[in-house]
Amino acid sequence: MEAEMSSRARFFFWVTVALGTVSVGLLGHAIYRLWERVKRHREAREAQERFHEADNEDDAGENGSDDEPGEMGDGQLCVICLRKRRRAAFVPCGHLVCCCNCAKRVELMDEPLCPVCRQDIQYMLRVYDS
Repeated sequence: MEAEMSSRARFFFWVTVALGTVSVGLLGHAIYRLWERVKRHREAREAQERFHEADNEDDAGENGSDDEPGEMGDGQLCVICLRKRRRAAFVPCGHLVCCCNCAKRVELMDEPLCPVCRQDIQYMLRVYDS
């Protein structure tokens, strides 16, 4: 009888150890997922703030008169906003398809991709007409 009780006690001890280990592992995993979610939320909020800053930025280098859609053909309009003249080229693909504001927005994305060829963008270049 005493041997049976000691083997049962040993069994319940190891079951308790196993369940405790699983509980600690699940708790650690939950904390990790929560931390990742908080980090993603913070990064998204910072990216949104950068988007708003880029949107509110006044394009002092651009001449407002040449951005009127009536003065240019459809082939010269930004493919994203369809309001301003194409002024930014993406590197390395070289596509000249966006105005500076939209190009800044694309460049600030988590994974910036060219709107035409979907290739990764390293940076954008401002293109000036001569």
